[in-house]
Amino acid sequence: MPESMVAGIPVVFPFEPYEVQRAYMEKVIKCLRDGTNGVLESPTGTGKTLSLLCSSLAWLLHQKQEMQAQITKSTLSGIAPRNASDKQDKIDVKKDKDAKWGAPKIIYASRTHSQLTQAMQELKRTAYSSMRAVVLGSRDQLCIHPEVMREQGNANKVQMCKAKVDTRTCSFHSRVESRKDDPSFRGPSIMDIEDLVKVGQKLKMCPYYAVKELVADADITFMPYNYLLDPIARKANKVELHNTIIILDEAHNIEKICEECASVQIKSSDVAMAIDDTTHIMAAIKASGSEVQDCEDESKDFTLDDLTLLKEMLLELEKAIDEIAVENKIEGVTLPASYIYDLLGKAN
Repeated sequence: MPESMVAGIPVVFPFEPYEVQRAYMEKVIKCLRDGTNGVLESPTGTGKTLSLLCSSLAWLLHQKQEMQAQITKSTLSGIAPRNASDKQDKIDVKKDKDAKWGAPKIIYASRTHSQLTQAMQELKRTAYSSMRAVVLGSRDQLCIHPEVMREQGNANKVQMCKAKVDTRTCSFHSRVESRKDDPSFRGPSIMDIEDLVKVGQKLKMCPYYAVKELVADADITFMPYNYLLDPIARKANKVELHNTIIILDEAHNIEKICEECASVQIKSSDVAMAIDDTTHIMAAIKASGSEVQDCEDESKDFTLDDLTLLKEMLLELEKAIDEIAVENKIEGVTLPASYIYDLLGKAN
């Protein structure tokens, strides 16, 4: 593959880059070098993804080579490099080089896993296919436990998976620690979701939990937007933002994704079901009044009075929702964000 000098960085491209691709890569490298944000556009069909991957990984490889050279030089001279901690007296170049010397990581985020798969296929075509890459997926995509996969709905699968892991009854999860370093899993090849599932089935090891072990060592991590934007998802997947280059592909979707991450949907039927459940529990407590008397010394999470108050609040909330004027039944109605406080205030 031909190598081109782009903004002072040697970039290996599958072919001689066109002018629009070279210009795009120059802007990417400039942003990375200066540590600034960049909003880049390129016409459809101009190899944007390929240009983005090659330029960013070429810059990352150049950075790692410079850091390695600095480590080697400092080791020979016995002087700690400028990026090392002031408290460090000795240099251990064998242990966790990337973390110690601050080698950056790359997060490549897109809207869907199909788009991420396409990006990973592009990466396989490049000279940077040997760099460590990993893709994060959901239990619904990566779980291989037959009982969990038979469950209907993602929520049910998540609950059953967590229950089996907590009770240590998932044999696939229990094999992660012993088989996560298997060459077929931690090898040089780039694996998308389908590849991870196949390897997991071959090793009889849970790919959902095993893939998290690869994140710390990955040069580039592919993930959907919500894995990056949701702090709970970031923590669950061991995603660190410190010293990380974040690439948002198809970034015009970000606003909608942010809204979804910060939103919750409550249907009128949800409120009605909550009222029914509360009524049912109240009836059950009244029916077992004698048993409650026998357990007076035991602490209770709530009393009958608490449930009565809760039911009244839910009824008021249901009434307030029904009173919202919706002239267009198809398009609905959009209200200011502060209206939610007014709505909940009516139920207080």
